[in-house]
Amino acid sequence: MDASIIKAYFAKITTLLQFFSLPDYLILISIFLVILIFFLLSVVFRLSRVIAFFLLLISVVLFFSAPIAYQYIMENYIKKIDFNLSKNEKLQYDSFYYVEGNITNISHVDFKGCLISTNFIPSNTKKYRYIKYRLLPTYIHYEHLKTPLEKNQTTEFKAVIPSPNPQVQYILESKGMCY
Repeated sequence: MDASIIKAYFAKITTLLQFFSLPDYLILISIFLVILIFFLLSVVFRLSRVIAFFLLLISVVLFFSAPIAYQYIMENYIKKIDFNLSKNEKLQYDSFYYVEGNITNISHVDFKGCLISTNFIPSNTKKYRYIKYRLLPTYIHYEHLKTPLEKNQTTEFKAVIPSPNPQVQYILESKGMCY
């Protein structure tokens, strides 16, 4: 391996790690330790195959559900925000959509910035297709707010988003998250 390749890997890792803070690391380490404890308990109880298999199964389930648990903990407890939309609709005489609202930091940490994502779902879709579009959207628009947001501080945002297909009516589903 060449030294320039190793430097490129370290550069990518450092840019990724700058988005993590101390609470992120603490949550990730605690999830890893819980998985490790269940795995080691399955090794300790290897003489009782039923208990060992059950503990190993728990550690595998925890391993694959760790990203979901991490996201849930961060959004609902550590990095909690109050996201209010005042407008989330199509403009009357144009093929643009207008999103307006505010974000309030009600978490325990200060934020460097926020990201508003708007998912476009066709309006005349059936229920199972609606769920599909929510999970695998065909078009998402991201609006990046780079203003820092301290504890109990509110910031307003406005975005004019072009329609991905002017002939189709869309339902907008907007969400916000901060880092």
